[in-house]
Amino acid sequence: MIKVLDMVRIENELSNTIRLEFPLKSPKYIGLTRNRLILEYPNVFPDLANIGETVIFSLLPIAFSESSNIQLPDSLSLEVGTFDRIDRIIALWNGWFQSDRKIKIIANAAVKTESREEKRFGAQLFSGGVDSLATFKRQRDNIKYLIFYNGADIRLTRPGRFQQVKNYLERFAQRYGKKLISITTNVHHLHSVSWEHVSHGCAMLGPVIALSKYINKVFIAATFSGPDSEKMPWGSHPLLDPMVRCEEIETIHDGFDLKRTEKVLLLNIEPELIKYIRACGANVKKGNNCGKCEKCYRTSVILRLLNIDPKETSFPKESFELDNISNFLSRGILQEHTKFFWSENLEFLESSKQAVEGKERLIAALKDFLGDFYKFYKKGFSNDLPKSLEYVSKWRRIEKTLRLRTDTLLWIKRFLKLLKRRTYERTFS
Repeated sequence: MIKVLDMVRIENELSNTIRLEFPLKSPKYIGLTRNRLILEYPNVFPDLANIGETVIFSLLPIAFSESSNIQLPDSLSLEVGTFDRIDRIIALWNGWFQSDRKIKIIANAAVKTESREEKRFGAQLFSGGVDSLATFKRQRDNIKYLIFYNGADIRLTRPGRFQQVKNYLERFAQRYGKKLISITTNVHHLHSVSWEHVSHGCAMLGPVIALSKYINKVFIAATFSGPDSEKMPWGSHPLLDPMVRCEEIETIHDGFDLKRTEKVLLLNIEPELIKYIRACGANVKKGNNCGKCEKCYRTSVILRLLNIDPKETSFPKESFELDNISNFLSRGILQEHTKFFWSENLEFLESSKQAVEGKERLIAALKDFLGDFYKFYKKGFSNDLPKSLEYVSKWRRIEKTLRLRTDTLLWIKRFLKLLKRRTYERTFS
């Protein structure tokens, strides 16, 4: 069991922040890297509420990963509806990850109060990427706050890079009359549970719930699109995100109806937005995109086909050369889930009448990389996604092969984790 022992509130006048620390107690086999959850907010929002939901949703992916219950202290309570939403999230994860786990939440139920009458506004989780910019363009009239995380795609150990990107996004917010909110969380590296496939939706929507006296809805941009990718197990998902909330906040998974290529086309209607695209989290000295990674290339190829001048973007000129993209793809080092994005790009390449040097070679490289996936993408996946896109642990695969119940082998996993931890402690003590 993961026990939240208490809540410590620290107000720092020098940094103008409110820091919430939650001491944690759990068996060593759970594998927490720290014994406390930390959240930090700007002190312009002093009246934090629904802290119980904030903590539970932050820790829920870890609890599910370890088949562990969670206990809150008496000082933190949950709305009655939260228990039902948690059960539905667990059921969704069980379906995705082919398990049958039951996670018990031990907490007091909050007394229902009347709806708040304070003036509250909409917010959006914002990173500056194509997805979040597309959501911003669609929903800007419904948004006052842009929320950017320290500890999400930029590690807490890179404060210089975080400040660089924060300054960049603050200029964007000021340009469009919005207010940037910076929230710090250590939950990304509190445990080894997959950030992409399991935890990032809960980890980033959960802390926003504490701002329920100031925010009435929060938008989170969709990563994937279409009915086929709806089957894709992912930390932020149209079926999951609406359940990560409290009664006073509505969470909206936005942009699932648009392919990534369509999002770039949408941004191109307002070319100034193209200049702000921050595709990758690389630690570059100048600019916001390294121009050499998969995330940069999956965006720059669309910009190139739209005949957009690299000088009018935040990408290096080299990232617009299709031969460089072909060479990158030929290495075959991409993750399986990126095939959705590159299938959309290949579809766009084949339909584009723009004559671009290296286009035919890139089409050939993409067909080689995607293989049969592109054929299924074009026709539509009739049943389930390919096995390569399933995110099922090796332990669960063994259990299924041996026709064992979920977590029958959990004790072996925990024993090996403890053994590895003790070996590490002996080596470095």
